[in-house]
Amino acid sequence: MRCGPAALLVFVTACDKPDPWASCREADPGFGANLCVGPSCDACQRRLHAAWDRRTTPAGRADFHVHFLRASAGARDRFVREVQPPDDLVLQHCTVGPARGATCATLPESCVAYFDRALRSGDTPVTVRTQMNLAIDAACEAPRSALVMRLGACPDGLAGDGCNDGPCRACAAGRLAALALIAPTADRP
Repeated sequence: MRCGPAALLVFVTACDKPDPWASCREADPGFGANLCVGPSCDACQRRLHAAWDRRTTPAGRADFHVHFLRASAGARDRFVREVQPPDDLVLQHCTVGPARGATCATLPESCVAYFDRALRSGDTPVTVRTQMNLAIDAACEAPRSALVMRLGACPDGLAGDGCNDGPCRACAAGRLAALALIAPTADRP
């Protein structure tokens, strides 16, 4: 097959086309420093929001999901806080794991709050709980401790006997979830 100069020009210019998602991949998708500041992060936010707005078609949904999980953890977290997408997307975001080379994942407050809410819920499937437990096991001490503290906290008057109402059951579920998270790494039985 012979290609003329016009075909070569098209080929060369196609290779020079900038990647519109480059700003979303400048940092690791895992949880490290989790900072999202500056023009690069702002550009990534615009791309994520635009892709989110185009998710009405199958191609738009696929495009968003591919790029969302490849975006930096900080950019994804900022997007999650701004848009408040469905829980399945928040779960994917919060269970990505540590950044390359990191010994633990510095989970942001949005993930700690999501885990707290989902672990207290009686509607959270076992498969989702398993994913969350794996992510929490890989979390750094600070977010892990923050989650355990949140799960163990109950409003005054809800720790007594005869726990039959919704708030008391949610409190008890939170305490049990906290104990389940603490037990595998507890120094004392």
